Amino acid sequence: MVGVVGLGLVVLWVIGRTEDATAWLLWFEGSVALGVVAVVGLVPARRSGRLAGACLLGLTLALFALWLIAVLDDGTPWFAWWTFTFAWLCLGTAGLVTFQGPIDATRAPDEI
Repeated sequence: MVGVVGLGLVVLWVIGRTEDATAWLLWFEGSVALGVVAVVGLVPARRSGRLAGACLLGLTLALFALWLIAVLDDGTPWFAWWTFTFAWLCLGTAGLVTFQGPIDATRAPDEI
């Protein structure tokens, strides 16, 4: 799920480049996208860590801040609202990643 959100942010960045979105918002969004893609390496295959959830939460806060500043500063409207949408997706993913370890611990072990 983390990789899908990161890929979506990268696609949004590419579309923003082709559609001449607000430059400062575009480049900050691109740096957040790289951060989300980097968090994929923190999420183990079977269990997730609180570190990955904390990193995603920080990136979520950055996306919400970018959205708010873009709305108040007359940034490209469609790009700002897509940033808002991805902020919520990132927040949901942070919650899922953070609590995946305890959820996996309650499951019965696989028997062969």
